Amino acid sequence: MSTMMKAMRFVGDLDDDFYKDERQRDVWNEASAVGLQSVFWAVFVSSAILPGSPAEQGRGSRSRC
Repeated sequence: MSTMMKAMRFVGDLDDDFYKDERQRDVWNEASAVGLQSVFWAVFVSSAILPGSPAEQGRGSRSRC
């Protein structure tokens, strides 16, 4: 390891347990974001592919008065 990296590790104290917890939290947040985006895409794709309800399809443009 270079002298610069050793100095940065000493000054930043990157081996502290706080950073391990913080990294785990970041991984969890990213995984949650990916899961949520997957659900959104699934909803968008299914709403584009699936037809409307049969009651709405048979009505046409006439209104009942």
